[in-house]
Amino acid sequence: MNATDPVICFFLFGLIAGALKSELRLPSQVYDFVSMLLLLTIGLKGGIELANQPFNTLLPQIVAVAYINSHGIAFEEHMALFVVLLEIPAILIGIVLAKGLSRHTQWSNVAHEVLLGKGVMFLIGGLVIGWRSGPSGVESISPLFFDLFKGILALFLLEMGLIAATRLDSLKRYGLFLFAFRRAGLHDN
Repeated sequence: MNATDPVICFFLFGLIAGALKSELRLPSQVYDFVSMLLLLTIGLKGGIELANQPFNTLLPQIVAVAYINSHGIAFEEHMALFVVLLEIPAILIGIVLAKGLSRHTQWSNVAHEVLLGKGVMFLIGGLVIGWRSGPSGVESISPLFFDLFKGILALFLLEMGLIAATRLDSLKRYGLFLFAFRRAGLHDN
């Protein structure tokens, strides 16, 4: 019998509980705390990786990761760092897609939202702390941020399952399109 990752089981648990209209919910303060811990941990991991690398070596690694990814080769090195660094343009694109572009776009407000939003601040704060502290410097906080990471992620995914269950109607409505879109993408390789 193949064991299923318990973190994935938490998502499925939330999805099923939500689909059954259960009263299960993480309190908003717990959800905020869990989200904060995950973002800080991802930032810390990226900062530690940054501390381990001379800064001028990062550009060739970015190119190499893009090449490896385009060839479907599994890898894991430096991913936390890239998650942090790529989050800012991803948020910017999301805001532009949601609000649209116009002559009246207030770029200072958009920049404030992108650069000083809670999520980015936690990611960047963790990145700087991990970079400045290095691997040995974060040992004292590793029980909270690294040892408990999968458990905290499980709680986060439980809530994500509950949220996904509220959107099952959209899946029913657009599911065939998404499946076809995914299948078409698989044949492009």
